[in-house]
Amino acid sequence: MEKALFIPLKKEHFEDFESGIKTKEFRPYGKRWNEKNCRVGRQVLLSCGYGKYRRLNGIIKSFTKVPAKDSEGRDPFYSIYGTDPDKMVAEIEITLLDLSQLNIKQKIGHRIIELRQAKEISQEELALKAGYDKSHISSIECGKTNTPLQIIYDIACTLGVGLSEFFSGAIFNENSYG
Repeated sequence: MEKALFIPLKKEHFEDFESGIKTKEFRPYGKRWNEKNCRVGRQVLLSCGYGKYRRLNGIIKSFTKVPAKDSEGRDPFYSIYGTDPDKMVAEIEITLLDLSQLNIKQKIGHRIIELRQAKEISQEELALKAGYDKSHISSIECGKTNTPLQIIYDIACTLGVGLSEFFSGAIFNENSYG
């Protein structure tokens, strides 16, 4: 599974995404912000700053390379990154994921990713510490496999939480489990 693209945002921009006012992010076109890294369909993790607690999950809906000044003379970008008329901008349209629409396998996978990222450990490290193959952890995180409770327990303990805390994540606070 390809790692989600991490996009740290200023508080006001994060809150605009959170409220639905904002759907596009602008970044300087280049090594990180290009068609390859920002391909349509790639998962993104929007973060309020670099903190671990205010995050939103989404996918890239569209990617466009545009001049810093668009054809209508608007400047959505230069106030942040400068006024170079030759500068190109990555316009990344993001659709937030409605986590309530995920099935139980996907919710379990999402919760593992959430806890693993909060601990700042890789899939490889989690797999090694929990005693499972990395490909198995990846499959669970992708929501592609029915995961026995024993494995969920092993992973939760490795991540420093019990089953009660594992299943108390916001993603499980829905009446429908799909």
